[in-house]
Amino acid sequence: MLPRVSRAVVALFVAAAACSSEASRARGTVPPPDVAGPPPDALRTPSGLSYRVLASGPRAAHPGPNARVLVHYTGWMTDGTIIDGAPIGGDPAMVDLSTALPGWREGLSLMAPGDKYRFWIPPALAFEGEAGKPQGMLVYDIYLLRFVD
Repeated sequence: MLPRVSRAVVALFVAAAACSSEASRARGTVPPPDVAGPPPDALRTPSGLSYRVLASGPRAAHPGPNARVLVHYTGWMTDGTIIDGAPIGGDPAMVDLSTALPGWREGLSLMAPGDKYRFWIPPALAFEGEAGKPQGMLVYDIYLLRFVD
């Protein structure tokens, strides 16, 4: 049987581990439950990009194809492997849409500052055939903070 002091120390370690796990989850690094593919109620564009609105900001202007956007984002492969991100809780990323994936350019053009979307980007709008890049459908949660056209 452990003395009371040792039980308190164990309780602190267990609580710290739980907080650490919750902090990771809050930053968006845990894959969403629908990471394997777009659900039936996802919206789809003619190009094959699927998306879901997770949160809406005030209706405002949308970034153009050459905008620079400030975003928090997390990207996964459909097996849940994280591939990239600037998750909430860390520093946001500035992305130049003119050099971004076609799926990002199309997807961000649908968004306004304050919006958070989940995108299922088909291979043709991602890295299809590019050596050393993730292949297949990619999934991104993107939170648009602001943009400059």
